[in-house]
Amino acid sequence: MPNPVSLPHKAGSLSDAEYQKLVSHFRFSVRTVRYTDKKDHVHKIHTVILKNTDTGLPVCIMKESDIQYHLCDVTNASTMQSTAPFSLAGFMNFALIDNFQKYKARSLGSVTEDMVLDYIQAYASEKTVQTREKPALTSIITHRNAVCQCLDALSASGDMAHIRPGQLVRDIAPVSDGISMVSRSGRPARSYSIPIIIDDDRTDGLQRLQRDMPLELGERLVHLSEVYDPTLTFAIILMLYTGLRQGEICNVRRVDSPYGAGIIIQSIRTRSPDGTVIVHPEAISFDIRYDFPLRSDNKRLGDIKKNRPQPVCGVFNDTIYRYYMRHLELIKDMPCEDSKPMFLSRNIDRKAGVYRAMSASGLRGRLNTLFQDYLLPSCKDDPNDEIRLFWQEMQGHTWGGHGLRHWFSVNIILAGGVSDPTELMSFRGDKSLDSATRYLRGKKALMEKYKGSLDVLARMMKG
Repeated sequence: MPNPVSLPHKAGSLSDAEYQKLVSHFRFSVRTVRYTDKKDHVHKIHTVILKNTDTGLPVCIMKESDIQYHLCDVTNASTMQSTAPFSLAGFMNFALIDNFQKYKARSLGSVTEDMVLDYIQAYASEKTVQTREKPALTSIITHRNAVCQCLDALSASGDMAHIRPGQLVRDIAPVSDGISMVSRSGRPARSYSIPIIIDDDRTDGLQRLQRDMPLELGERLVHLSEVYDPTLTFAIILMLYTGLRQGEICNVRRVDSPYGAGIIIQSIRTRSPDGTVIVHPEAISFDIRYDFPLRSDNKRLGDIKKNRPQPVCGVFNDTIYRYYMRHLELIKDMPCEDSKPMFLSRNIDRKAGVYRAMSASGLRGRLNTLFQDYLLPSCKDDPNDEIRLFWQEMQGHTWGGHGLRHWFSVNIILAGGVSDPTELMSFRGDKSLDSATRYLRGKKALMEKYKGSLDVLARMMKG
């Protein structure tokens, strides 16, 4: 199979100076093509393209089958499914275009281990466009792993001139009793020859992703959302009490959606002495089995990491139902598209005259605004020592909505909602028991750490 990750073959006859001048007009990038099948299920194909930066037009398109060939199981790994093609495109730009004068590499098959090391160090030291901070350690590891696995696959097929199979990545050998170590995806655990160097003093520091925040701040975040961004509040509640990921939340639909209800509530009704009807939610679940086209402009809402019907832990039913009813009241007069998404963009599309379905990127932006502009400043002079310490720790960390998923995992244990890893895996929507096992293994430590805050959780659940 021809190597698809080099410039057009006619460039091979050019001198180094001519070639460098040529490549300065090109960039590798990833384009995601989405299409809808006859059942209205949305599918995505990642294509790596080589585009002319002067015109913005692609001059070479790499099919998904080619990506699969070069990335092997990288794009199937749960932690890299959507990021591996972007990691590869970034490395190709670094090695084949930006640093051609240094490396003289004209195809991916001619790169060396030193180029990979240089790329990872450069990636770790540069501030990202989105956060204007240096990337979190998890992002650096993901980039390193994706690039190394791709090059290892190429070397196994004989396409690498300077990298041999197993040079960059290898499966960890079984331990003495014959038991193999496995990753969270169920594959053999791997070790990598490319190190990730971290400045522990943070004088030129990498930003660490901060997940653990005091329980009280979950309650405060909800109150701030009710004041500054009311239609986001229910989405925050779902992150705090269901463990749904951001892209999964954006795919939830109302009960009158033509694609079926995204939230299913089983309840019983009773009457109070004065005749008032009282609804008691007995079971709540979310239908995120399919990715439906909820926006007519075809903008992607976000990934569903594991297509499934997602049950809700019963101890949180009343809380979720209460905020669900409030949310329906808030959005009842907001015009939306016929797909009837549960969560809407903050601003109306004036041309279409509707509020379109909120995307995961929109959710992240709104959540980050709440956190950075309102929640974090409120922590600086808080009388609670733990909250002031959190503010200090955040000066050297980044924060993202995934931290609320960690909050959920901690609190479902504290609330007595789970007793074994299989239950927690189900409520988290994980593909393996790995994460659930780690949380439950540390249950005693969690109970000790948060024993003074359990009343906060109880207060939040009561509203």
